[in-house]
Amino acid sequence: MKLKAEEVIHQLDNNPMKVQVKRKVLAKRNPDAILEVVFSYSGRLYFRNVRGKEIEVLAIGNKNTQTKDLLFLDRVS
Repeated sequence: MKLKAEEVIHQLDNNPMKVQVKRKVLAKRNPDAILEVVFSYSGRLYFRNVRGKEIEVLAIGNKNTQTKDLLFLDRVS
């Protein structure tokens, strides 16, 4: 799972347009939408765009930690 997460981060670094985004998270509260990418069946990676081309990875988890991750993202945004 770590390897798949590293691959997604590498793709975000090289060409973020090729990464398939599953959904926007907390879009109602924050104009800077946090995006969710699914990898390796149950893995979740949350990131946002900062200053145009920069990507900020906020959390990496899985289906079991999704509730905790969303609470964390609510505090961060």
